[in-house]
Amino acid sequence: MAKDYYDVLGVKKNASPEEIKRAYRGLALKYHPDRNKTLEAESLFKEINEAYAVLSDPQKRQQYDMMGSTQFNQTFTMDDIFRGFDFDSIFKDLGINLGFPGFGSGGTFEVGPDPNRMFDAIFGRGGGVRYSKKCDACGGTGAEKGSRIISCTACNGRGQITTSGAMGNMHFQMSRTCENCGGSGKIPERRCKKCKGTGYVRA
Repeated sequence: MAKDYYDVLGVKKNASPEEIKRAYRGLALKYHPDRNKTLEAESLFKEINEAYAVLSDPQKRQQYDMMGSTQFNQTFTMDDIFRGFDFDSIFKDLGINLGFPGFGSGGTFEVGPDPNRMFDAIFGRGGGVRYSKKCDACGGTGAEKGSRIISCTACNGRGQITTSGAMGNMHFQMSRTCENCGGSGKIPERRCKKCKGTGYVRA
């Protein structure tokens, strides 16, 4: 059975962003495995972060409220849920410094299909974690030298791709970030050979 993210954080469904953040902060500090050595702490800590990754993002929260926990978890993978979740600033807000290079200089985590690897790296259990840094060949633009930046042809420069659906008599629209431009609405006319047009390289 899918988890109810509001129950996980102990907040009401009409909770404000400030209430959600306050509840998350209290629970994260309580169950962080470096501070709580009980057997259940790590599992609860992961659930708390999963719930916060959804409820702290207005678009993900709207989709979650509309679809319900079961359908949401059947539709979105852990990679979708944690995409864009800023681990570095979240943990710094809790007084925990991850200490990974690349942050503060355009670096971002790549969670991948198994976010457990992120938590394993944070808690010192080996395996490492990948992060991205700005490509030095194109300066982060993603464009080959002499190439222009143009509107994305997949989303017509909107950065979002919208699909429609229906559940019984209820019709709804869902938006997702355009994979072709990464949500920027712009793409290079010719992609940088080193970073393949992403503007970042893995490290």
